[in-house]
Amino acid sequence: QSAQYYNNALKIAERMQDSAAISTVYFQLGTLNFYQGDMKLAERYMKKAYISVPSYEDPVIKSNLISALGVIYTNNKDYEKADSAMHIARRIALANNNIRKSAVATSNLAEIKWELGQKDSALSYLNEAIQMNREINFKMGIAWCSYLKGSFEMDLKNWSGANESMSKAIAIWEKLESRKDLAYGYEKYAKIKAQINDYEAAYKINLKLQEVKDSIFKKENIEHLQELEKKYESEKDSIALANMEVQLQQEKELNKI
Repeated sequence: QSAQYYNNALKIAERMQDSAAISTVYFQLGTLNFYQGDMKLAERYMKKAYISVPSYEDPVIKSNLISALGVIYTNNKDYEKADSAMHIARRIALANNNIRKSAVATSNLAEIKWELGQKDSALSYLNEAIQMNREINFKMGIAWCSYLKGSFEMDLKNWSGANESMSKAIAIWEKLESRKDLAYGYEKYAKIKAQINDYEAAYKINLKLQEVKDSIFKKENIEHLQELEKKYESEKDSIALANMEVQLQQEKELNKI
């Protein structure tokens, strides 16, 4: 949806004095600006969303919003603020026994701690997040945390540890056929294999990487063509309808003669 759509929705929510709706619209505006790359506006709207949440709402909603704000801070490389925001998100999620949200906030904290140079703390949080995801058997969460751990181990040049962690992520993503995740995973996995002198495996993984990239490109092209076809059909129907209206008008004029 466009910014204009959400701005109109915001005006309606404000007239109705609906705090929950106002917070939701601010969140949507924050998300929209985040994906459009305007981090200042994204931060501004997400803060307003957090402040606007009514007290009667589920506390996990506040956890989601402050977590989103933490992601924006991380994207802006403002890691101190990101650390503070993600700690709040984690605390709220843990207090409400929401393991999945707790795991997300904990893995986000691990990334932030790593960027702050607090490597031991980062690995500790990451292991905790992996355990949380295992408790609820959330495969994508386990895979993502394993990928992060493999990436951390690469930075530490612990190639055997990186190989073990990345292989776990790859195995899950292959089973789930998560192509975009595999594109990230295969690229790093090939580098790891080369570092441990397993060049045959590195070569085969690079072939898989190219295959996945081609598949993603093909899928995106098909979706783009389908979208163009829809627009063309819609435009064609509009033109046909307009021509019918002109023809009917002409027939009416002729009948008057």
